[in-house]
Amino acid sequence: MICRQERGRWAEKRAAKFLKGLGYKIVDRNVRFRFGEIDIVASKDNQLIFVEVRFRKNDEFGDSLSTIDAKKRSKLKRAILLYINQKNYAGDFRCDAIGINGNNSSKIEHIQNIYI
Repeated sequence: MICRQERGRWAEKRAAKFLKGLGYKIVDRNVRFRFGEIDIVASKDNQLIFVEVRFRKNDEFGDSLSTIDAKKRSKLKRAILLYINQKNYAGDFRCDAIGINGNNSSKIEHIQNIYI
């Protein structure tokens, strides 16, 4: 049986591969802060993109992207602002979400510029 962390790592690896296929450059992964984490930091077209990756093995309780609630958005926003400050980044940025639903990695949903 695969543990939750292993599934998360698999989903993040699959999401990074998906983004690379779309022409994104992966800048950073699994950036951890005391209160949260940024799964993937990518860049494309002179813009920094922070990516939240969500995985659900089935949709019995909703799809993967429905798990990004207000509390998660707040933690993500704090982490992004801290990352930007630490890197002294002054350019454009956005936050995307990638949802992987089911053990079949072909079911990937990519939403650009989610509200945080």
